[in-house]
Amino acid sequence: MKLKCLIVEDEIFAQNIIERYISRIPSIELVATCKDVKSAEYWIINREIDLIFLDINLPVMTGVEFAKYLKKKNNKSFKIGQPYIVFTTGYPEYASKAFDVDAIDYLLKPIIFDRFYQSVLKVIKAIQIDAIFKTNTEIEIIDETSDAVKSIFVKTGKNIIKVYFDDIYYIEGLKEYISFFTKTGRLVSYNRMKKIETILPSKEFIRIHKSYIIAKSKIQKINKNTVVINEMEIPIGRIYKKTIEKHLNS
Repeated sequence: MKLKCLIVEDEIFAQNIIERYISRIPSIELVATCKDVKSAEYWIINREIDLIFLDINLPVMTGVEFAKYLKKKNNKSFKIGQPYIVFTTGYPEYASKAFDVDAIDYLLKPIIFDRFYQSVLKVIKAIQIDAIFKTNTEIEIIDETSDAVKSIFVKTGKNIIKVYFDDIYYIEGLKEYISFFTKTGRLVSYNRMKKIETILPSKEFIRIHKSYIIAKSKIQKINKNTVVINEMEIPIGRIYKKTIEKHLNS
């Protein structure tokens, strides 16, 4: 089954590039290309759109404003919930705003195909995980604060997996599940960021975004709006910048 996608972009050159990239990926199908959010809303209401490649600088309403609008409307008028959003823009300073509205990814122009393909794979994985959780599989985090080796147990169905704090690079939250990115791979848990934040030791972990908690010891580099861990750039949320500054000063 192909993912139905929408391009919302007012620049013809950028439209052509994204359309060409989509044509190279068999797992996604372009439903329409729109120059403004009004045209995009028509397609979202009348078709089941899985993914939107959304420019930020648009006439009448910006891409960020449109994403907030979609989130607010959600299931009230659309056939499905909010589609996954990948922002596209030529301005890196918008990255934190993009993730603040739960965008799944952020592509900086000029967009290269390999980076574009990574975004598509990220959406496919997220949709697959959503489908698993709709089967009512029980997944929960079990606190193990008394363990001398510092770890937590993550219960997945009938399995209980021990995750050592030292093995965790970072944790990503998306909707109602969280992903542990560790030295041994990715582990997904049906839970909320707020809960895992209270379980993890604050001396070792720090929340830098609504959707990200990172291991302090795994930081490789801190940029203006991102943190690099295990060669992965992770956005810093606007309200969390002071937390990062405090960490650097300490």
